[in-house]
Amino acid sequence: MKRWLDRSVPAQAVLLLLLVAGATKLIRPELSTPHWLVQSVVWTAFAMVFVLIRRRQDRSAMGGASAGEHVSVERKLRRCQIPEDPRERESMRRLVAYRRRQMTRYAWTLVPLFAVLVLLPVVWAVQGVWTTAVLWLLFGLVFGSWVFSARRHNLSRVRHMDEALRAADRVPAGVGRRAHHA
Repeated sequence: MKRWLDRSVPAQAVLLLLLVAGATKLIRPELSTPHWLVQSVVWTAFAMVFVLIRRRQDRSAMGGASAGEHVSVERKLRRCQIPEDPRERESMRRLVAYRRRQMTRYAWTLVPLFAVLVLLPVVWAVQGVWTTAVLWLLFGLVFGSWVFSARRHNLSRVRHMDEALRAADRVPAGVGRRAHHA
């Protein structure tokens, strides 16, 4: 199923729609069914635009890689595997360099994200909407922790893969190439 989700943008959109619809109904139970459904569709569409833009930018950074090559390189990057194919390895090298630049260049975006996650519950608490404030605060704590942890893990993985790709260039062809990452 994971492989199917990697390759299928519509499947990702449906899964995201279900998650957003559930979260919207949980956070805003007073909304009518059509309202929260429309709101869920709008938020899902907004998120999917970002997913599609990121994929296009990744493929462009990889030197115009195909969608299939992008998925393959992405999977190998997640598994810390060095591609055997020199062309795929070059694509991974470019993707790793691009991701590393992006993660360091846009680190400042975490500050406004965390500000929103903290300020919204405060606003709702001041308005007396305690259930929404508490739920959003819990969501903010979980989501903020996940974002921080995922960023740290991905930055570590990208740094490690950058080093492993450099080391793999010094290893003769045919020798197993797997980057060991904690």
